[in-house]
Amino acid sequence: SVIRDHQLLLAIEHELDEPASQRQEEPLEKHQEMREETRRRLLQEHRDALHQMVNHLSQLSAAVNACGNRHGEFNFEVLEAALQTVADAEHTETRSASRILAEGVLAAFCSVRRFMQEVYFCLDTVDPTLCNNPGLVDLLDNLRKSWETGSRFLVDVRVRNAVDSLVDHLRVVRVSSPAFASMCESCDPEFFLVLPRLLMLTFLAAPEKHLELMRLLMPQRFPVIDASAKADRALEKLRKSFNRTQRILEKSGDAWETLVGVSMAEDKLGCSQLAGSQLKEFALELEKWSMELQRHCPQDWNQFSAIITHCIQE
Repeated sequence: SVIRDHQLLLAIEHELDEPASQRQEEPLEKHQEMREETRRRLLQEHRDALHQMVNHLSQLSAAVNACGNRHGEFNFEVLEAALQTVADAEHTETRSASRILAEGVLAAFCSVRRFMQEVYFCLDTVDPTLCNNPGLVDLLDNLRKSWETGSRFLVDVRVRNAVDSLVDHLRVVRVSSPAFASMCESCDPEFFLVLPRLLMLTFLAAPEKHLELMRLLMPQRFPVIDASAKADRALEKLRKSFNRTQRILEKSGDAWETLVGVSMAEDKLGCSQLAGSQLKEFALELEKWSMELQRHCPQDWNQFSAIITHCIQE
């Protein structure tokens, strides 16, 4: 079924790319209208064929996994989100985090399609026990991982925008801080201590913009499943402490730069006694939350930190 889906997609894509022949006996406006109608029809057929292929890939993955322990149900929303993200970013110079993630999803999907094209000419070489085909197993496993990433960070536009915002902030820090730039380049262990602190700072500086991402990473701090629900009291207390620290620091210099420096354990000798005391207190609070962010679900955090690291380095 997946091979047939791929062949159907190839036929539709060929027709989409092929310039329509103009009928001389028809007026130009009529011809243009017919071309647009044909293109709309083909695009809908292409979408339907993609949807069908994704469904069949889920069935194929289930058959492959029958003798393994992997999971692999593919939601069409992920592919749609990836295609839309790449299309939206087509004319932008910078590569946003969401674009990088979307390209990863599409690359994994295209790899499966290439495999189906190759297999089409040599079906007799495929082992009927599907899990005995290592090439297929590896491709589906890679697709599954990309799909999981897309499902978590691309489908919900609020999460997608929050990830983009976070990576943009981290890229700015990378440019302004040689120490952080060095950590990024070497993936120094210290980088993975600094990263969650910077994430918390970015959230505290603009909580509404990053709310859905934090809800995803720290669900235990958002006990009410409600789009309008705020964080729990402890996180609200941290936000107030951040605001108070920021106001005090603004009296003596660049508050954000100072906070970023503290997140990298830099000494800030130019602070007043009051600011220094408040800064020290906030740094201890920040570290506590940084550790919770990493430890609540280590597997999720490791996945997310790997994604963010990759996006920063692009």
